[in-house]
Amino acid sequence: MTPEARQRGFHAIAESIGLRDADLDLGRFPDQLRDATRSLSRFRAIEQMLPAGAKPFELVRALDAGLRKSADPPTRAEGPPDGVLICSMRTGALECAGRSLIASTLLKDRGIPHAIVQAPGHSFLLIETADDTLAYMDPNNNLLFTFPTSALEGWRGTNDISACRLRPFVPRESDTIDGAGVPFTDFIVVPPDEGVARQYLDNVNASLWGKPEFSASGIPIDRAASDAVGKMQEERFGVNETLATFFEQMEQRLARDAAQDAVDTQTIMKLAELFPERDAFARAFASVLEGELGDRVPFLKHAPREVREQHAAVAWDRLQGRRGGEIIRRV
Repeated sequence: MTPEARQRGFHAIAESIGLRDADLDLGRFPDQLRDATRSLSRFRAIEQMLPAGAKPFELVRALDAGLRKSADPPTRAEGPPDGVLICSMRTGALECAGRSLIASTLLKDRGIPHAIVQAPGHSFLLIETADDTLAYMDPNNNLLFTFPTSALEGWRGTNDISACRLRPFVPRESDTIDGAGVPFTDFIVVPPDEGVARQYLDNVNASLWGKPEFSASGIPIDRAASDAVGKMQEERFGVNETLATFFEQMEQRLARDAAQDAVDTQTIMKLAELFPERDAFARAFASVLEGELGDRVPFLKHAPREVREQHAAVAWDRLQGRRGGEIIRRV
């Protein structure tokens, strides 16, 4: 890494969050990133919506409602559409890592323990809402549910980086499901400050490298500077073997998920062909969820049949005029 490449990478980080190079301090980067987040109009709008003195899950539900993709305004100002860099988020664009950054900052300001989750090509949050309960909050996919902590293999709390797997669980009376779709079940959890900072630097890195989703970011392609940003992240946070292994296997994980999506899409389309009426489809889909497909929807596999049928009916409604892949696609 040359000094010139390092300076260009440093400048890209600073410019993306609206700081002069002289004001950027990588030692304080998580705090500076959160300060920039607090200046966003979407952050301020959601902050005003949150109920004062609410219990943790009540606050999480309100936060999720304000951050969901379905709550996005129909139009936004023209600007970089990546939705994960601050310079883009200022225009109103918002995607998964951007939503995680806003949510994490609001939760941190209120002292609610949580972790940033890195899944293949995606970001969301796990939030401690009670001693034995976690909330899976993925506003980019309009999905929120709670589950017993015991269902998450590998979980070591919000202060550890760990590889986790969410297993099917028997929903308790206190558990909530809001949304429909297929959650991620294999992922990495990262402490919140490190999680938002690493994700942000990864996205600056990707924009400098020239990834297609950053084609309108306004950051010129500079692969030497991209490598420098990666090196600066290592200097700031170190190399974590769990994360390193996860990213090394990213292409394999994405290919595996795509193959499973194709299989599940075929199953859904076959059910729609065999059961062309809504109620019959819901009953059949509810039965299918007891099998392997249910492993991908852990909050439904062991749920009461009437709950499975309700969600199957939602799947039927979403399927009308669309392809089966739309039921399981995650963004």
